[in-house]
Amino acid sequence: MSRRLLHHRTFWGLLVAFLLELVVLTAGGAWAEDRRVVRNTRLYSGPSSTSVRILALHPPDRVTLVDTPAKGNYVKVRTADSNAGWVYVHNLSPVEEEAPVVTGRHLRGSPPPGDELTARYDGVSRKSAKTSLSNAPLEPEYDTLDDLLETLQEDSFMADRAEDEGIVKHKDSNRMKEEKRNVRVKAWLYAAKYEDDRDFHVIIGPDPSESSPEYLNVEVSGLPGNASSDFAELKRAREQLFAALGKWPGSSKYYKPEDPIPVEVEGSLFWDIEHAPGAVGPITHRPKTSWEIHPVGELQQGHD
Repeated sequence: MSRRLLHHRTFWGLLVAFLLELVVLTAGGAWAEDRRVVRNTRLYSGPSSTSVRILALHPPDRVTLVDTPAKGNYVKVRTADSNAGWVYVHNLSPVEEEAPVVTGRHLRGSPPPGDELTARYDGVSRKSAKTSLSNAPLEPEYDTLDDLLETLQEDSFMADRAEDEGIVKHKDSNRMKEEKRNVRVKAWLYAAKYEDDRDFHVIIGPDPSESSPEYLNVEVSGLPGNASSDFAELKRAREQLFAALGKWPGSSKYYKPEDPIPVEVEGSLFWDIEHAPGAVGPITHRPKTSWEIHPVGELQQGHD
């Protein structure tokens, strides 16, 4: 065999081997996208909650997207155990790289100091619900946070409801029936933080003497447009938060007052499809539910 022919065959042999390896890597998921489960959900045989349930998925499970077009609010995934099926897309989140350390008072995109009072809501997800109060009647005041928490549906039930009703992150996504409640509760303010969408996350809890405290995130929302019928109330809530804390909380970490502050909080219930239980709040004061009061219409310091 000539040296030229041998060289020719060697070249083509290496090229074929390279292409075969490339195909194997691609099929094995080298280019696939991973997703993190952020809320208890189920793997279904088809793109619907009425399909056969294959298994349950829980945070922080990871799945890999399958190269199949999404159908409605469902995407096809493969689990680490090679089970394939369909999952409600809003119970998944991209696997984020480690966030960079943020220094200073404000995150990128936040308004400069002094604009906190009049900052407009700068998010998209369920914007309509987050920046408007429900038209439901105000319920009798709850004397303790535990009393209010006892009336809320389990998170697993709400996750199923969100799937069934197709609740998505679209700005016009309406409130579910269980969210159409206006409540007022006596509690204590433990921590607050300014978010990049112009909301304040405010963590409330029970009397500080409580031995097994449960907490709740209540959000003093970024403001809607001036024409909104709720503009004045939502702006007042921001003024009241400042008055209670004596300062604006920063955005790099939660501000915790030296002593919890007694408050009465009034607003509309909201079940957050974006944050799993335990994902919000400082590590010492994290709510175990995705329920919130959002938006807050009144945050009064002290207990009458």
